[in-house]
Amino acid sequence: MICPDCEGKGTVIALVDGAHYRGPMSISCSRCNGTGEAGAQDERWLGIGGTHRTWRVAQHEGLQECAVRLGIPLAELLAMESGRADPARLLLDTPEELRATDGGTAPDRGLSPQQLDEALAWLLK
Repeated sequence: MICPDCEGKGTVIALVDGAHYRGPMSISCSRCNGTGEAGAQDERWLGIGGTHRTWRVAQHEGLQECAVRLGIPLAELLAMESGRADPARLLLDTPEELRATDGGTAPDRGLSPQQLDEALAWLLK
């Protein structure tokens, strides 16, 4: 898959505002590490995060409101929706859904990393 950030070029333009330089600067793409191609995991994370973002926007829910509802930092939600962090938590969106998937033992803050991996594997099969 061609990297969606650099469009296969391997570099992106960053706006720099430093003591010695101010303006645009070409830097290596952080998603693909300058290769121009994103891996299968990136493609899957982008799909899941993008779907969640589409759903959230359709519900007229802002980023901050959603982050508070999920009990996660705003930066973490943004990273998941943009495919930069594992979006497994977004697959099980509310505490009620979390409790329903594990027989009622999940704490209000969600599942353990192992339970999330198991749930993600089950959902993706």
